[in-house]
Amino acid sequence: MLKKLKFRSKIIIIPVLAALELLIVLSVSHILIQRNRILLQKIEHGYYPSLEFSRDLEEILTNIQRGMQDAAASLDEDQLAEIDFLYKEFINKLKAQNKNPVINQTGLELLRSEFQDYYNFAYQVTQQMIKSEITDEALVTSMNTMLKKYNSIRDKLAQNTIHDKKAVTETFQQTQSNLNKTIYVTTITILLFTIVVIVLSILLTRSITRPIAEVVKAAKEFTQGNTEVKVKITSSDEIDELGTAINEMIEKINHSNREREKQNWLKTGLTELNDRMRGELDHIQLAQRVINFLAEYLNAQIGAIYLHDQNNTFKLIGSYAFTQRKNLSNKYKLGEGIIGQAALEKKSILISNVPDDYIKIQSGLGEARPKNILAIPLLFEGNVKGVIELGSFYEFSETTFEFLEMAMESIAISFNS
Repeated sequence: MLKKLKFRSKIIIIPVLAALELLIVLSVSHILIQRNRILLQKIEHGYYPSLEFSRDLEEILTNIQRGMQDAAASLDEDQLAEIDFLYKEFINKLKAQNKNPVINQTGLELLRSEFQDYYNFAYQVTQQMIKSEITDEALVTSMNTMLKKYNSIRDKLAQNTIHDKKAVTETFQQTQSNLNKTIYVTTITILLFTIVVIVLSILLTRSITRPIAEVVKAAKEFTQGNTEVKVKITSSDEIDELGTAINEMIEKINHSNREREKQNWLKTGLTELNDRMRGELDHIQLAQRVINFLAEYLNAQIGAIYLHDQNNTFKLIGSYAFTQRKNLSNKYKLGEGIIGQAALEKKSILISNVPDDYIKIQSGLGEARPKNILAIPLLFEGNVKGVIELGSFYEFSETTFEFLEMAMESIAISFNS
């Protein structure tokens, strides 16, 4: 995947990852901090008010109980009336907790009902005691009932206090757990991203430096004479474009060099051929020099040259490594064999699949047939002056054909002269 990234993308990927890491850390921290804030608000606006509420109710309940005892002991009915203020305060505090999210409203309503039942019963018993309207036996029973109701309310308030204290402890523990999670997640995230960034940095560095090193290596090899060197880059970034441009430049230089070498080879061959054909030579000497030069210069293993005579035939007058033929005749009429056919069509004929018994090339180690036979007519002012036949183990190149096309005119002129 890194190989397909552009150079600019490789450079900015590390800052992007760092920003992503920071974003993740901030997001996780924000979420956990928000949870802690909610928990703390729950404590502040829920459990703490509930604890104070339970403590205040217990205090009011105790004052009510004590006030009724004092009123009964002093037989003061006016003092009993003052207890109504405590009753109203108790009820108001119950109502104030109707919106507290941590308090069970059903339990709150049950507590209010029990308190009203206790207060009404205790108030009635206290009045009876003040007015001496109750017997000792009934008083004992009423006092026990009142005490049970009083203790039931106190037990509920005590249980509510225990529950709230436990909830506060658990909430603080959850807050601490969230804080620990924040530290843990932050640490792990930073550690993981640090490892990822280090690994990516190494890979990105390699993906940048290796192609550059490949480009430098190819450039050095080319300057040292290795014209076949190629920049091998598998990435798809700007370095790949640079490598492609360098490969195209090397190819153009090599093409230019090959073209220059080819032109030099063509010019050198033509010059040497003209040198071979200079001087006072008869047609046999000229033919032998021409066929020898062509066979040697074109790396042909066998060659022959036929000239047109007065009998309208083409007679063998010069050869190179030429010792055996399919037919013993050294003369061909127009249209006969590839010699006569090339003369008839006035164009070159190339045979790639040479018959086994057509012609053979002999050496001290044995003999073999050529793979390719080429017959080229010698044309002068539209007339065929002769035909040159060349045989080779190898395919004739386009440059060879180009050279022969240029050389045939000079050879034809020389024979015509």
